Amino acid sequence: MEDNVEMLVMNMNSTFQQAYFKNFNPKDQNTKVLKSAQVIILANRLKGMH
Repeated sequence: MEDNVEMLVMNMNSTFQQAYFKNFNPKDQNTKVLKSAQVIILANRLKGMH
């Protein structure tokens, strides 16, 4: 089950990044947004495991 959860997290990160890059011009993109999204996704994963 842990493998499935890890795969889900990776897919959610990938989906967010694809949508972010598609919807924002490169000059408007910010790596802090990507890191923030990753933290939120990981926090939700941990919350869901408890």
